[in-house]
Amino acid sequence: MEIADLRLTTFAEGEPAQFLGVLANQSAAPLEMTFSDDDDETSVTIPANSTLDLRTTATVFETADVQPGTIMTVMIRVASDEEAVELPVVDGTVDQYGDIVPNDAEDR
Repeated sequence: MEIADLRLTTFAEGEPAQFLGVLANQSAAPLEMTFSDDDDETSVTIPANSTLDLRTTATVFETADVQPGTIMTVMIRVASDEEAVELPVVDGTVDQYGDIVPNDAEDR
């Protein structure tokens, strides 16, 4: 499993946060990846020998635990392997992220 450019986008602390990045599964079997923190958990399945762009997959935490512009610690689990990673949290008001934040971007 390879992970590229993983981050979260949200409008504010306490609001929903969408994962962004690309996940690559180079194995012959599908893999499930689970993202979690103290109060959220979401999973995504990456098909065998393929990549998954999280921009096109609703991989969302109900609440961001930090303000945009800071770092959030997230646990990533694949099978029995688990690791804490620090992810940048970007602001959903930036044009390139605004259309994928899990809120109505037109209201901002």
